Amino acid sequence: MRDARLLAVAQAAVVGAGSIAAAATAIGVSRPYLSRYLNDDLDGVEQIEAKIAQHYDRRQCPHTGLEITPDVCQRKALSPEPFGGGARLAQWTTCQTCSHKPTKEIAR
Repeated sequence: MRDARLLAVAQAAVVGAGSIAAAATAIGVSRPYLSRYLNDDLDGVEQIEAKIAQHYDRRQCPHTGLEITPDVCQRKALSPEPFGGGARLAQWTTCQTCSHKPTKEIAR
């Protein structure tokens, strides 16, 4: 089953790139492969969704205000609570209530 958020990211990438072929080249997949993904004619979407997320998916971290990739978000949000307080604990605490917090590990 396709991830609705990543599908929207892929569709926006196609619009931004000007064509499916240009977006596919940027992602590192073939044009037919991306086209099949966009048209819901593809099983086992984890690999292409990982490539889409790696190349295009960014989110603004509410703690730092910076754009980060999903894997950075995942690593910070799903890590154990840091000891000793300070900046790491402050960020981890923010991550625990963030709308971007992943519920599970993101496929790579």
